[in-house]
Amino acid sequence: MLNYDFKYSIFVPLIFLFFILPVHIIIIGTDLGIAVQFPLFREQWTNYGFSDINWFTDIQYILKGTLSGKTAISIEFWQIGNLVFVLTIIALALHLSEKISIKIVAYSLFVTSCLYLTSIIIQYGPLFHGPAGVAIPVGLPLLFFLSYWFYSLHRKNREGCQEE
Repeated sequence: MLNYDFKYSIFVPLIFLFFILPVHIIIIGTDLGIAVQFPLFREQWTNYGFSDINWFTDIQYILKGTLSGKTAISIEFWQIGNLVFVLTIIALALHLSEKISIKIVAYSLFVTSCLYLTSIIIQYGPLFHGPAGVAIPVGLPLLFFLSYWFYSLHRKNREGCQEE
């Protein structure tokens, strides 16, 4: 029997929203274009037109040598973050079926957020501004908040179990 609190069920739609809500918005170079980065793909509008670049295309660009240097390293961190993000979704499903602790979900979501943040810092610098452009992390703070919220729920449940 599935036995979980309603407060956990609200997280399922929130996590899946990150597949369709942007993690950050990018102003490319000196007004060369704009991009909206989602976990698994990027929408890009430049002087050359519109591009829809998915995670697989990014990996191909790196393997073929089209992208190199800090851009390639940044994309590699992003792709590792994507892998951990997908594992987080799986961990959340396992938690809802009472197979693992919500603490694992909280930790993996925090690691995902850190990998995404590292990717942005590698490409745009610690102030999210550099020669490559400007990054505006619109969804990233919410990812960090969700990881903290999951962890706080774990602590509340653990404290509640100790009192009984």
